[in-house]
Amino acid sequence: MATALYLGLKTDTQNLGRHATDVDYKAAISLYPKVQLKILSQIESPDLPRDFFLDFDRGLHEARIFGKVILCDLGSLVNTDMVALMADFFLRLSEVSTSFVMGTSDSSLIFSLRTKIAHQNAGQMARQMVKGLGTAGGHGRTGGGQIPIQDISPEKAEKMRQSIQKRFLKYAGQESAQGEKLLPDSRLGEEVS
Repeated sequence: MATALYLGLKTDTQNLGRHATDVDYKAAISLYPKVQLKILSQIESPDLPRDFFLDFDRGLHEARIFGKVILCDLGSLVNTDMVALMADFFLRLSEVSTSFVMGTSDSSLIFSLRTKIAHQNAGQMARQMVKGLGTAGGHGRTGGGQIPIQDISPEKAEKMRQSIQKRFLKYAGQESAQGEKLLPDSRLGEEVS
């Protein structure tokens, strides 16, 4: 139990660096002697299947920058954890303040939202984006949600994807920004023109 609590604390505060309070530090110090370090290491650094790298590559090449935000639609995923992982990863890009990543499972459109903006509430923004469509939540700089799509046609699901992307850009104040690819379309060994 201590390992799970400690990991949750580390994750929510980005290794006790993001918005960590004195209470967080005291809890971490109290939990640490009870943490099973081998299990913690296995959770934080698991072996990854080849599909992980294919999805990661797709994310890098599908990502678009709109002003100060980055948006990425990963499409259909085997492992939906990639959505949150990529949202966290893209937020590290120096010129963006907010990241939005989405993908689909067999039954849902899943999205994660991250922001560097102190006064922006990502959880509230996520709830506004899916109002009437699905569920969402979060707090402070982290948000996410899902919209059921199992009972709608592929055409309606695609319209839903586009609608959520537009809603995100609107709530992020970037609805008129021109999107540019994060990476060029070239592959290793090909020249970039």
